[in-house]
Amino acid sequence: MNNEIQDQINKFLEFEENLEIDNLLYKNLSPWLFLRTAIFEEIFREKNLSLGSQNTSDKRASSNNLRQLYLLLREVLSFSNVFNKADVLLINNDPKEKTIDGILTTKLIWGFTKALESEFKISILNTQSVELNSGLNSINISRILSFFSRIMLILKGFSGWKGVENYLDKSIYEFYGVRLNWKRIYRDNFLRQLILGYILRILIRVKTPKIIIFSDNGSMSLVNKIAKDRNIPTVDYQHAVLSDYYIIYKHNKTTNPLYKEYLSEYYFSWGEYRLSSYKENYKCQVVGNTYFEKEKNEHLHIEKNPRCLLIVSDGKHTRNDLVNLAIKLSERFKDFTIYYKLRPEEYKDWLLNYPKEFTKIQNIKVIDNDHNNLYYYLTLSAYVIGTNSTVLLEALPISKVIIYKIGWFFEMNDYIEDGLFLSADSCAEIIELILRKKSPNGNLKPDSVFKENSLYLTLEKVKQVVGEMPFND
Repeated sequence: MNNEIQDQINKFLEFEENLEIDNLLYKNLSPWLFLRTAIFEEIFREKNLSLGSQNTSDKRASSNNLRQLYLLLREVLSFSNVFNKADVLLINNDPKEKTIDGILTTKLIWGFTKALESEFKISILNTQSVELNSGLNSINISRILSFFSRIMLILKGFSGWKGVENYLDKSIYEFYGVRLNWKRIYRDNFLRQLILGYILRILIRVKTPKIIIFSDNGSMSLVNKIAKDRNIPTVDYQHAVLSDYYIIYKHNKTTNPLYKEYLSEYYFSWGEYRLSSYKENYKCQVVGNTYFEKEKNEHLHIEKNPRCLLIVSDGKHTRNDLVNLAIKLSERFKDFTIYYKLRPEEYKDWLLNYPKEFTKIQNIKVIDNDHNNLYYYLTLSAYVIGTNSTVLLEALPISKVIIYKIGWFFEMNDYIEDGLFLSADSCAEIIELILRKKSPNGNLKPDSVFKENSLYLTLEKVKQVVGEMPFND
C-alpha cells in the first residue's frame, strides 16, 4: 500500500503544480492554499485510501440541545479573557484533554506553559471541544466555529465561493475523474478557517502576541498568512511521527511564492531525526518533548518485566490482525501477561467491537482507561508491539519496539531501516523475535528522536524567535 499512497501523493503534487493559483483568489486570499489538505483528504477518501477518523461515535450529536446551548454560552463567556495581554498565543488543535499535574489540559498547552510561564504571558485559543482547567487564560471557540459555519452555510454567505468551487471541481474531475463533497469542504474547512481568521485578527489587535504556537492539523494555513502579514512568527510543534506521507509538509520544489505566506515560519521538533526533509520550507529547531520527558523520568522506578508484552491498538483498521496476534501470543507465552492498549476513542464501546474469545482469555489484559499512566506499561513491558502509533516512538527510549508490518506501518520504515525498531511480517516472526530476546541493532541514540532538557530548550528557542521578530500591526 505504501507505494500506492506515495504515488497518490506525487500525483497530487503534479495536479497542484498545474493549478492557476495566482488567479484563484478570494478577497486577496488564496483558497487553495488553505484548503489543499482538506481536498487531498477528500480525494484519498474517494480512492478508499484514507484512514479517516478513528472515532466512530459522535459525542456531540448524542448530547441534548440544552446542553449544547449551555456549552456555547460558556464559550461566549470565555471571551472575557480577550482583553488579557499575551506575549505567546497558543492555539490548541488537540481533541484529547489530559490531567497533568492535577490540571485538565492538553500536551501542547501543558508543555509550553510549563516551559514559558516564568518569562512570558500566555493566552490560549482553544479550537477543540475539550474542557480546559478554569485557571488557564483560554478562549474557547469550538462550538462558536461550528455554529457560525452552519449559519453561513444556511445564509450562503461569502459570495465568491462558487467560482472557487466550480474551478476546482472541474480541474479535479478532469484529472482524477472524481467528484468531491464540496458542501463539507465549504462548511468544515473554508468557512471554519475564515471565521477562525476573523477571531484571530481581533485577538492579535487586542492581545498583541509576539509569537503564535500550535500543532498543525491541516487547518492553520490561514492563521500563518494572517500572522505573516503582521510580522508575527508562527511555530508548528511536532505532534506525530515525522513522515513523508503527510501532505501538510509535502510541497513542489517549484512552489509558487504564495505558498511561503501560508506555511509556518518555524517547525519545532522533538529531535533531529528525519528533520532534514523539513528544512527546505521551515526554520527548524529541536526542542524535545516536555511531556514525554516528564513521564519517562517519573516512571524510571518501574522494573522491567520480561514476561510482559504491550500491544498498541491502531483502531478498527488493523483490529482483526492485532487481536489475532494477541491471541497467538497468549497461547505461545502462557505465563506472560499480554497488555492490549486501546485507543481512547475505543474505551467506551470496545466490548461491542472485539470478539468474545478475545475478551475471555485470562492472560490478555485490555487497557480501556487511563487509571494507570501509559508510561507505566511502556516501562514495564519487555516489548511494545504495534503498527504506526506515536506511542511506539514514546516507547523508544525505554523499551524494545516491534513494528508489525500491516496497515500504515510504512510510516515507520526509516526507523526500521536505521535499526531503531525491530520489525516482523507475521505473528510467527514476532514470536521468534521474543523467543530469541532480540534487540534493535541501530547505532542512533534515542536522544536523536527525543532531545533531553526540553524545558530549557523550549524556552531558549522561543526567546530566540521572539527576539528576531519586530511586530507590525
